[in-house]
Amino acid sequence: MSNRKFDQIQRGLSLKRIFIGLLSLLVVSGSGLFPGDAKAVVIESGPKLTRVGPINDANGFPLWYQDSNGVKLELCLDPADPRCLLIEEDADPATLDFDPNSPIQFPGNYPGEAFYQLAEAEMPVGTNGSALGVFALEAAFNNEVPAVGDQTVFGRIRFRIDGLNPNTDYTITHPYGKDVITTDAEGIINYTEDIGAGGGFGAALNSRIGTFLTWDTGAPEGYICNPNVPHKITGGVNNQNFFRVEGPGIGSIETNQFILMGKKVVNAKVYWDGVLMKKGQIGLVTIVKPINLWKKDANNKLTFVRVLNPGEKYRVYNYDKQHFGQYGVGDGHYITNMKGYVNYATPSKQKLAELNK
Repeated sequence: MSNRKFDQIQRGLSLKRIFIGLLSLLVVSGSGLFPGDAKAVVIESGPKLTRVGPINDANGFPLWYQDSNGVKLELCLDPADPRCLLIEEDADPATLDFDPNSPIQFPGNYPGEAFYQLAEAEMPVGTNGSALGVFALEAAFNNEVPAVGDQTVFGRIRFRIDGLNPNTDYTITHPYGKDVITTDAEGIINYTEDIGAGGGFGAALNSRIGTFLTWDTGAPEGYICNPNVPHKITGGVNNQNFFRVEGPGIGSIETNQFILMGKKVVNAKVYWDGVLMKKGQIGLVTIVKPINLWKKDANNKLTFVRVLNPGEKYRVYNYDKQHFGQYGVGDGHYITNMKGYVNYATPSKQKLAELNK
């Protein structure tokens, strides 16, 4: 598959924006690494993402991902929201792959990449070099162009570092672990790890992006940060809330200032067995054989409504022992508890806890 690069990010930590330049590269199938990139020895990593949400019918991507701390993030897709970083400040519209002044609509007017989380740290190396670390959970397309069925999500760890000694090992410590990487003959580290790309939405759970980062203090409501302001973070494995490079010629250099982007899920929809759950729901009835749906009036009299067909599913809000036992499915409607005609199930404690958050 093909993917995009951040190679043209051009800003110091004083800038209040991120500029993501795109450069296509082929990925080695199954490895998650780019041809020609440095190889890392991973000597420390942390927990994994725990859950992927249901599919958003509007764009074909998961509504959210949940980390090991229970935090859920959704895609930030509003071009008018300065905390989404979908476009560069003062960007030339001719260079964009979608029109930010028109409503986002998939696939006709949709960005080629978006993020559940995007984190970046940058610092100088010596007098002429620089070190960049990128940590992202990205939604993109296998062939780079928005298209139905081509969606993919992956966890990305990327290092771009120069000004180092040639053919030398350096240790990089960051919020998602610790790596030892060898520079090339020019003293450069060019490393990208993309886990989950092209492997189904659940494959991103195997990446090292296992906890979502957030500002250590003062994050705006509904967000993990304000991406226009470099800031200290929290959430790194073993409290590694910094980006550090150690090795010959530089000793140990680090920064704890990150540009960070992420939008929290507010009032997340909870699905169970493919059905949206609602407050007050105690169970779910699945129709096995054709059976009548009844309407009950104030005098407890039943009126036939229609015949329900096999495979139909209904939320259950109460159970009435009258009329041989009936499941209340809302608005005075009932389904009789007839063995072999319906299956009844109750949600797990975890589902109920999500619903009642």
